[in-house]
Amino acid sequence: MRRVRRSLRNTFGLRLLRLLPFERTSFLCDLDSISLIASEYLNRETASLITSDDRIIIDLGAHYGIVLHRLAFSALKATQVFAIEPCPPNYEVLRKNIALNNLKNVSTFNLAVGDHSGIVRMIADDTISSQYRATLEANGNEAFGFPVQCVRLSELFDILGIEQADLIKIDIEGSEAKVLRDALPILTRVRKLDIEVHNALDVEVIAELLRSVGYEVVTVRAGISSGSHRVYATRPNRAATFSS
Repeated sequence: MRRVRRSLRNTFGLRLLRLLPFERTSFLCDLDSISLIASEYLNRETASLITSDDRIIIDLGAHYGIVLHRLAFSALKATQVFAIEPCPPNYEVLRKNIALNNLKNVSTFNLAVGDHSGIVRMIADDTISSQYRATLEANGNEAFGFPVQCVRLSELFDILGIEQADLIKIDIEGSEAKVLRDALPILTRVRKLDIEVHNALDVEVIAELLRSVGYEVVTVRAGISSGSHRVYATRPNRAATFSS
């Protein structure tokens, strides 16, 4: 199965996809990113959380910018949208997609976000573009993975020059619990969170962490075959609507 998937992915490559029913949008995308188009443009999984008073949105793990594009178009023009993507090849496609769609309210940063500062290497099983993860191991080979600067969430706020955020979408391939645990003090300055949790054992851990700092939390199974979950969290004094 993995060999078949790899063959299909290599044959498909990176293509320009036009979504004429949706704001005349164009994306450079690969086979693995098509599911993101379905989830965001048909179901509005993250964009449905945006409200008219949102001014700062952060996309952690922006990949090619498909979800980011929906966020940027759904928010007011005055809203600042920050795209954080650690994998250098993905980051280059992200920047091209932002230029293709003339997204003026988006700023991009080639950074990883973790529970520590320093250099990490981005690796992926079978080089699947949407499944890169950070590791400290060099595997005895300096050519192993892509070296990237890693920062803590508190440091990211300083880099972006912000004091608070209205919405943070987090899709960081299994590092969610570590990052959130490290960032608990700064989460008091974040109104809403949309977190993709890749390890089912982390779902309740993350939910309890967020409840401990005052969030109302809803968990949703993301897909029958994927095994991932979504955790939606909001401050009770600023209500948001979650679909389950």
